[in-house]
Amino acid sequence: MKTIAPLVIASLALAGCATPAARPLFASADVLLSGNRDVVVARAALAVTLPAAAKSGRLFTVRAAGGDVKVLAAAGERIEGKDAFELEDGEMATFMADGSGGWVIISSSDL
Repeated sequence: MKTIAPLVIASLALAGCATPAARPLFASADVLLSGNRDVVVARAALAVTLPAAAKSGRLFTVRAAGGDVKVLAAAGERIEGKDAFELEDGEMATFMADGSGGWVIISSSDL
């Protein structure tokens, strides 16, 4: 997997705002993400479908912790110009909506 250098994002806490807690989902079957979860820990080989990328800056993190994971864009959208992004077991990536029908990977790593 190609490693992408992490993008440093200033914490809201530095600006005096509360930093929201992560809303994790520990999954063992395919997942269709919505606004109520922002972290997926996949405990099996499965597929994770991102929601529409209409809200610029929306973040989702996916970790493969039990098998390879295929992260899919919503219908008609792309992830870094592709329909899907593959995570091998032990890898994770954070995806950010661009607000115009696409997702960019702002960080990835092997754990």
